[in-house]
Amino acid sequence: VTQQIHYTLEAREAEYELLPISVDQGLGVLVWSPLAGGLLSGKYHRDSPTARQLGGWSEPPIRDEDRLWRIVDVLSEIGKA
Repeated sequence: VTQQIHYTLEAREAEYELLPISVDQGLGVLVWSPLAGGLLSGKYHRDSPTARQLGGWSEPPIRDEDRLWRIVDVLSEIGKA
């Protein structure tokens, strides 16, 4: 038995209940959109429009877009190092 959850560096709420109960009950976990629809792939940057912005696409849900872009900025710096 498995559950599919939304889980990214920006959306980590699953760490509070869903992941612990999965371990406790021996459930598998399938992660949906771990790269936030490509935003965490390194393909997009804060100053360039994304397919999501151009197409009005609302999936995956981004709760705090500014926080997400800060994460992207940090990951970009790590990737350059």
